[in-house]
Amino acid sequence: MILQHHTLTTLRFYDVNDFQMQGFNHQNAMMRLAVSSEQRTDGPSPYFAVVVEPAFGMEASFKCLRMEVFEAIQCSDDGKVITGSPA
Repeated sequence: MILQHHTLTTLRFYDVNDFQMQGFNHQNAMMRLAVSSEQRTDGPSPYFAVVVEPAFGMEASFKCLRMEVFEAIQCSDDGKVITGSPA
C-alpha cells in the first residue's frame, strides 16, 4: 500500500449527544475514525454514529445529526502543512 495525498483535516460535528470519552491524555493519537448512518425509532433520524478508536490515549463515541469538513490542507507524510498548495 502506498499512501498519497496526505491531508490535515478539521471536522465539525453538530447536534452532538450521547457523548462518551475515556483515556484522555497528553497525546490522544487516533487509530481510526468510524462513521455510520443509523436510524432511530424515536427522535431525529437519520443520525451519524461516530467512534474514535485510539492508538494511544482518548477513545470516544457520540451521535450527531450533521458533520462538516471545515478545512482540508495538504500536508507532508509527517503532518507538516505544505504552504501555498490547495488540498
